[in-house]
Amino acid sequence: DCDVYEASKHRIKKVIPNFDNVCVTFTAGKDSTAVLYLVDECMKELGRKDKVKVIFRDEEIMPYDTLKFVKDLIDTEKYEFYYYCLPTLAVAQLLGKDIRYVQWDNNREWFRQPPDYAITIKDVGNVLLKDPMYDAFKLLLNEVNGSLVIFNGYRADESYMVYTAVRRNPDEPYLTSSPISPRLKLCKPIYDWKTRDVFLYLLKCNLPYNPIYNVFLW
Repeated sequence: DCDVYEASKHRIKKVIPNFDNVCVTFTAGKDSTAVLYLVDECMKELGRKDKVKVIFRDEEIMPYDTLKFVKDLIDTEKYEFYYYCLPTLAVAQLLGKDIRYVQWDNNREWFRQPPDYAITIKDVGNVLLKDPMYDAFKLLLNEVNGSLVIFNGYRADESYMVYTAVRRNPDEPYLTSSPISPRLKLCKPIYDWKTRDVFLYLLKCNLPYNPIYNVFLW
């Protein structure tokens, strides 16, 4: 009896009061951008005074438009950013071949320097992220007290893994436990959105998004 926008806000508002810390894993992509705005919107409507925590992994080789968009969000001071520039195992495709390398590898010259607000290896000690997403979650868990919910922009029509996950839990398909810690749960509030829904939300609400999507369009 409601549209996906109303449904997602209902899910977020149901989840937030049960956790001490609220976080969004953010890639600067359209989906995680929509989730960040939705969660912030719901936090304000629920009267929560703490800022939404945001995990962002700077992959060293990234489009300038993406980096500027993230910096603009940081400059608003609306969110508590955890901006990671840490050595991370990665795979790049070049001329049909997989090239394995380490982002922010201390054993080579970097393509650029991390911004001054980044969390680097000097802040967290000698670390190599082998599973970039879950290892970043572990780092955040070390920084906060109490329970933590991490919202993400996973959608079922973009990932068969997400589709099967939401089918396994018909009562709360958007909420899953994490093997990392009993203090942590993961939430997919827009799992049933389509790409069109994401852009309708961003454009109708006049919300800034990564301008690289305009380049993709052309």
